[in-house]
Amino acid sequence: MVLNALGIFGLVVRADLSPAAAVSAALVFVPGDVIKAVLCALVARGVHAASPGLLPERRWQGRRDPSYVSV
Repeated sequence: MVLNALGIFGLVVRADLSPAAAVSAALVFVPGDVIKAVLCALVARGVHAASPGLLPERRWQGRRDPSYVSV
């Protein structure tokens, strides 16, 4: 979303398009971006399921953590 917004801003500034024209020009790329984001999430989910130890486990270090002991 941020990259698309920056791209629209760039079209307005560099290509001298009106904001409405820049948004309509950028809308062409939205379906492809959504498809790529979904595919990326599916691949990441599959990789994580195949190798669950790939990422280190994160632990909450706050007061809500039952293992947190205030000394």
